[in-house]
Amino acid sequence: MSKKKKQKQDKVVKDILVRAATIVLCEGWTRKWFAKDERGKDTEWWNEDAVKFCAVGAIHKARKELIGFGDEVYRITDTVVAEAHKRGLPKTELALSVWNDDIATSAEEVAELLLAAAES
Repeated sequence: MSKKKKQKQDKVVKDILVRAATIVLCEGWTRKWFAKDERGKDTEWWNEDAVKFCAVGAIHKARKELIGFGDEVYRITDTVVAEAHKRGLPKTELALSVWNDDIATSAEEVAELLLAAAES
């Protein structure tokens, strides 16, 4: 991969992670499922009725908004997982979901992790 193409991909990842942090803080954050509707019921992150998103759901939504559907989401979640690992979490996407769902985790902490990953 050329240096220019990698820089472009890195910018896309950064933009998606910044957007995901904005989704968590401004649209709403949730635990225990990728998204919730306004009544608090589980829904899929791509559904129009979704109004709150977990960390992974926010990443998926941001990616869809900015570049559409695709496998790029796995590279993006890997970036967040690597940043979370620096903070002591196991290096798996499941660990990211478990951390998101922990009662001690806040929306602000989720957004901060997403932004830190964007800068890494």
